[in-house]
Amino acid sequence: DPASRPIALDVVLLRARSGVAAGRSLFGPAPRGRHGSVAAAFRYGGVGAIDYGAASGVVAACSLPRKGLPPPAVLVWDWRTGVCLQAVLLHPLPPAPPPAAVRPLRFPIGAQVAC
Repeated sequence: DPASRPIALDVVLLRARSGVAAGRSLFGPAPRGRHGSVAAAFRYGGVGAIDYGAASGVVAACSLPRKGLPPPAVLVWDWRTGVCLQAVLLHPLPPAPPPAAVRPLRFPIGAQVAC
């Protein structure tokens, strides 16, 4: 089931001076795990921004803003190993509306209505 797999981000780092490229698959949290809300934020809108710090070897990515513009989710990886170092979401996604929030039908099912 693809929805239960951890988020995977395929990244290629191109060194401008040498032209050498290196690729990594960076994996984030699983949707049903401890940081499932971070995974949901990235699945909702994808990657909004990504940055690499050459001095530290760290890659950081944030999700796109969500409705109401709360701060985005952030994932941080070690480039060399591909290990996810941190997953942060300061404002969790709102819960899905309950089925009762669906607008009721104006007329009962099976009723005869004249237009």
